[in-house]
Amino acid sequence: DRLRRHFRLFSKKEMLEHQRWHISHVSYHNRLQSHVESWRLARHRLSVSLKASLLDCLAAAELAASESRLASEQQELCRKLQAKLEVLHFQREQELTLQAAVAEHQREEEAE
Repeated sequence: DRLRRHFRLFSKKEMLEHQRWHISHVSYHNRLQSHVESWRLARHRLSVSLKASLLDCLAAAELAASESRLASEQQELCRKLQAKLEVLHFQREQELTLQAAVAEHQREEEAE
């Protein structure tokens, strides 16, 4: 018995117990490793999903900014067009007034 303890010799029963313990430990370690890999994969998928969502949000914000810029440009173009139409309307009124004055003058000359 003393010799066995000194040289660390194990009985068959102790060896079987140790093998069972080792097998259960390896099994537990493998299950744990499987869970860790599952969590890593889930974290990666979540990360990819969040990145995609972030890109979607950025694209939507960029689109909204673009639409806002386009709306502002459209309003500016409408103001410029309105101003040009007012100038053309004023010029047309002056032209009609001038034509009426010329026609009046011609009638007066014909009457004399």
